[in-house]
This record gives sequence, C-alpha cells and structure tokens, in this order.
Amino acid sequence: LSVRISGDFFLHPEEAIEHIEEALVGLSKTAAREEILTRIINVAAINKVTMIGVTAEAIADLLVEVLR
Repeated sequence: LSVRISGDFFLHPEEAIEHIEEALVGLSKTAAREEILTRIINVAAINKVTMIGVTAEAIADLLVEVLR
C-alpha cells in the first residue's frame, strides 16, 4: 500500500506529513483502524507534530473508509 495524504489542513513541522505517509506504507488493505491510528500517533509523538484542521483519528477514519 502506498499513501499520499493531502487536504485543507496544516502540520507542523511540515515534513511530518511525509513521515506519516512513510509509516503507513505497507499496511494491508484490511488493516484495523487501531493499527493505522497507532502508526499516525507514534509518528506525531516522535516528531512533536502539531495538527491544525485535522486529527490523527480523522486521518485513520478516512484511510479505513478508502481502503474498504
């Protein structure tokens, strides 16, 4: 699975979106929401990410919806 996340939101630092995308590469199309969310949260914590206009939960929910 390759992932590209875009939309009307901001992440600081800006390169954090690339780190989140990289963390999601290789996920199964049947990956559980919790696994997706954990990967996003871990990357956000490691990179001290501030999300404006989006949440880790919203990204995980959208990915689950798109993958199904």
